[in-house]
Amino acid sequence: MKTVDLSRLELGDAWYDSDETVRWRDTLPLTAGTPGASEVSAGDLVVVYFEVDPGKRIGRHTDSEEEVLLAIAGTVAVTVGDGDDGELSAGEMAVVPPNVPHGITNVGDEPAAVVGFFPSGEVTHGFDEPVMPDGERMFVSRPEA
Repeated sequence: MKTVDLSRLELGDAWYDSDETVRWRDTLPLTAGTPGASEVSAGDLVVVYFEVDPGKRIGRHTDSEEEVLLAIAGTVAVTVGDGDDGELSAGEMAVVPPNVPHGITNVGDEPAAVVGFFPSGEVTHGFDEPVMPDGERMFVSRPEA
């Protein structure tokens, strides 16, 4: 059995220097080496977890693979492409097509938590601006990473 204890995950801060509203915490991807997780991926699935505080957001970005977003706490607005907008509350899901720009904003009064599932063994994430603290715009998630 493969398990994840979300309360034990060590999350890293991420932000844009140019915009104080772009700030989130994440672990990308969840792997056997992630504290709180046993073997999560089997090579053909990438799983990510992130949290966003009220009024904050994840910067607009693309992912090389289709992404299924599952809100597990709070309420987020998801903007996909040029106006395909919607809100997700805990227990709701959305699908983002591959290579389509999208962003996620916490529109609620409590921290939001979301799990993203990618049906691939490797996902390239490309952000509009450098993501701090590393200052990279593009990075790759792999289960073995």
